[in-house]
Amino acid sequence: MQNINRKELVNILEKVKKGLAKRDLIDQSTAFIFTNNQVITFNDEIFAMSPINLDIEGVIEAEPFLKLLNKVKDETIKIDLEDNELKVKGKRFSAGVSFDSEIRLPIDNINIPKKLKKLTSEFTNAAKLACLTAAKSLSEPLFTCVHIHKNIIESCDNDRITICELDQTFDFNILIPADNLFEICKEKLTAIYVDDSWIYFKTEDEIILATKLFNEEYKDLHQFIPEEDEGKIIEFPKQIHEIISRADIFSKDTFSKEKNIKINIKKGRLIIKSQNEQGWFKETTKVDFKENISFSINLEFLEDILKITHQISITDDILYFKTNNSVHVIQLESIEEE
Repeated sequence: MQNINRKELVNILEKVKKGLAKRDLIDQSTAFIFTNNQVITFNDEIFAMSPINLDIEGVIEAEPFLKLLNKVKDETIKIDLEDNELKVKGKRFSAGVSFDSEIRLPIDNINIPKKLKKLTSEFTNAAKLACLTAAKSLSEPLFTCVHIHKNIIESCDNDRITICELDQTFDFNILIPADNLFEICKEKLTAIYVDDSWIYFKTEDEIILATKLFNEEYKDLHQFIPEEDEGKIIEFPKQIHEIISRADIFSKDTFSKEKNIKINIKKGRLIIKSQNEQGWFKETTKVDFKENISFSINLEFLEDILKITHQISITDDILYFKTNNSVHVIQLESIEEE
C-alpha cells in the first residue's frame, strides 16, 4: 500500500489527459497506463507521459478514477492493488476501481527520445497563435496544420495568415495538426525533438507530449504579405479590451469551439459583434478612421495581438497586424447593412 498526495496525483493526471480518446475506438485509449513509475495516455494522435510516484503496473479507466479523486477531500490517500482492483482509501472512505494488469495499448511503438533540443521561451506563444489561424474544416487537410521551418512558425486557412519569426532556428521542415498542437501548447514547452513521423515536446513539469506529423509540402505564404510601407493605419481605442471581454460571452461556436467576433468600422464608428446559439452582443465606440471595413477574427488571437500593438494596417482588400517578429493577415469582408 502506498501513500500519495491526492492533489499532486490529480495535477499529473490532468496534464496527461491530452492523450485520452473521447471514445474507446482503440482498446485502452480512454485509460491511464501505469508502467515503470510513469503514467501514459495515447489516442493514436497524441501521446502523453509523465513521471509519477506510484509503483503499479497496469491500466485503469480515466474518467471514473479522476472523478473519484476530485470528489474526495483527503490530502493524502492510500493506494493498493488487490484482485484486479485499484483500492483507494482515505480517513473515512474506501473505493475500488477496476484495474487491468495487461497493457494492450501499443505504447511500445512510440520511441521516446533521450535528448531533446531546448526551446526558447517565445515558442509556446508563437505556436499557439499559429494554431488559432489554421483551418478547422478537413476539406483542405494541409491548412489544418501548423508549418515549422527554420525560424518560422506559420499557418493559413485561406482567409487568414499568421507568420511568426523565432529567435532560434530548426533544421527540420514539418507540418503538425493544429488541433493537436494547440492542446500541447496549453503547457509551457521547454524542449523539442522531431523524427520521421512524430514531434516530441517536454514541458517544464518534465512531461513528454508528442503528436504525429502530417506528410505534405506546404505553400509559400510570404508572397501574400504586403510591403511594410504600404497601407493605412487604424489605431484601436484603449477601451477595446473591455468591449472584447463583453463580446466573449457569445463568441464561442458550439461545433468548432472557436471564439470569433465580427468587427465593422463605418465612418468613425467601431462596431464589435458576437453571436452564437446562446445569444448575441453588439457594442459601438469611436475610432479615428473614416473609411468602411469589415472583418472577422478569432477573439483569443486578437487579445494576444492587442497585448503587443493597437495598430492595424489596411492594404487593398486585406487587413494586417505587424509586430517585430510576427504578422497576421485577414481577408476583408463586405460591409453589413445595419
